[in-house]
Amino acid sequence: MKIASKVIVISTLLFIPVATAISPEATLIVEASVQKVMWGKTELVVGQIGKVTILKDTPLVQVKNGKLVTVRTLKKGDQFRVYQYKSDNGGMYGVGGGSFVVRNTANVKYETPSKANLALLAKINGETKPVTSPPTQTVGSIKAQYGKHVYGSKSQAEYDAVVKEAKAQLAKFKMSDDTINVSYLDRYIAGERPSGGGGRGSTVDRELGMIHSAVGSLVANGVSKADILKLVTSADVDGTLREGAKDPKDGSPRSAYDAMFRGLDDCDPTAEVQSLVFDIQGYSTMIVAGNNHASLYVKVQGKWYAYGSGSFLVADKDPSVLASGTYIMSQPTF
Repeated sequence: MKIASKVIVISTLLFIPVATAISPEATLIVEASVQKVMWGKTELVVGQIGKVTILKDTPLVQVKNGKLVTVRTLKKGDQFRVYQYKSDNGGMYGVGGGSFVVRNTANVKYETPSKANLALLAKINGETKPVTSPPTQTVGSIKAQYGKHVYGSKSQAEYDAVVKEAKAQLAKFKMSDDTINVSYLDRYIAGERPSGGGGRGSTVDRELGMIHSAVGSLVANGVSKADILKLVTSADVDGTLREGAKDPKDGSPRSAYDAMFRGLDDCDPTAEVQSLVFDIQGYSTMIVAGNNHASLYVKVQGKWYAYGSGSFLVADKDPSVLASGTYIMSQPTF
């Protein structure tokens, strides 16, 4: 008889078990504080696509100069997380750090996480979901859909126009290598890094270097590939919405409407358009201003990231803890 796999949430601190039946494949045991989703012998993490169980001693390999080189021998019964699959050499499971287990059904058993397991992981990690029917709040005379953000709009008509256009651009957006090279993103998530020179040199180094600069902080903090793609989509659409807008150098542009419909840009409208797009995508955003500049922060899986010029950098402190001369121009969405 096949026994259904179980998922157990454990804590590193106080043991206070509260069991809840999720599905035939998942059992949730909340034990307080730091939570982990255990899948067999391994912890299920964001960005993982499966796991391998070693049935017979088998080599762990890396690709060097186009050849497979054995790093060490994996022992029967060991389990490892899988982050990517490559069709080379008959199939290889990427287990991180640029290492692989060659596909061999006699030696290795590969499994993918169930929908119940993934749902539980998403719940625990607080993965964002698109806001489909956001509650409205009235800010002055404007009914706002995302927190109290009105994106600098002076009227309901301006607000409705920028929201409608941003949604339209998101709906017709198509991912391309100009947005992010997904194959190199997969390699970066699996552990590959540029060999040096800040991404200069070979094509591989350049591509991995660009990935590192743009989303390296997100990968380092375990943000899922799905969230990363949604974030870079938002960044690309932000640029599209402000395309052609010029800075009059007089500080007059203030709103998303100024940038999107009047062709007038500055740091304030830039931050407002960015906030608009990320809000629609289901993230919480805030704008911190001061010292003649406005900066956008977006919250991803509980951490704030400063966003600008296509890069997401984890904030070294809570952005609501203000530096001298700064103030919160736009409070967090939620």
